[in-house]
Amino acid sequence: MQECPKCGASQYRVVGRSQVPVKVVRHFPLAARLLRMYRAPAIAKLMTWHNKNQSTDGKVHHALDNKAWAHINAT
Repeated sequence: MQECPKCGASQYRVVGRSQVPVKVVRHFPLAARLLRMYRAPAIAKLMTWHNKNQSTDGKVHHALDNKAWAHINAT
């Protein structure tokens, strides 16, 4: 298709002699990236900081200290 079937806008823009797509969908493999990050001990320590350093004074310092987060962890 050269045009969007809904709005009629062009799918491509002309650059020199070639047509370049206006929008490009990029794939972001999140699971593989997280696995690689947790394999590195220094990064894994930083990523688990919020779980090990919960607030003990009853104040909300991080989203983890919120009652809603505690409900999610309990269920």
